[in-house]
This record gives sequence, structure tokens and C-alpha cells, in this order.
Amino acid sequence: MTEEEKIVDFATVRDLLKGAQERRRDLTYEQRAALFHAEWAASENRNGYPTISAVFEELKAAIVLRYELLAKVQCRLLIPHRPCS
Repeated sequence: MTEEEKIVDFATVRDLLKGAQERRRDLTYEQRAALFHAEWAASENRNGYPTISAVFEELKAAIVLRYELLAKVQCRLLIPHRPCS
């Protein structure tokens, strides 16, 4: 997955935008709107729980693993005489 396609959580987005704001001293309108949204979405105000990046990464890894296992099972069911990668 390239950097443009990387899936990240709201807390990571918030931290990246705050870092950009500190370095540049100013953000574009779109970046300010994204920062405002990420701050809200990563906070407890969204659903009662703050976003924790480590938990997000664990869940994402588990989903990817399940997806890969499912793909292998489907491959073996559809083409049983060929090895699946």
C-alpha cells in the first residue's frame, strides 16, 4: 500500500496536521477543517471513547489477516488442484 493509500485513524491524522501546523505556522482552509474534524473524531465527544492508535492498528491487522485467510480458502475451494499464494 502506497503512502497515498495508507489507512490511518483520526488520532494519527490529528497528530500529523498539528505537526504540519507547528512547522508551517499556518494551514490551508481544507487542512484546518480536517484538523477540526480529526480533533473531534479522535476525542471522547464522538462516541464516548477516544481514538487510540495502537488499538486501531491491531484491529486493522486482524482484519487484513482474516481477509488474507478468506482469500486463500476461496482460492482453494474454487481451484483445488492449483497452489494458492
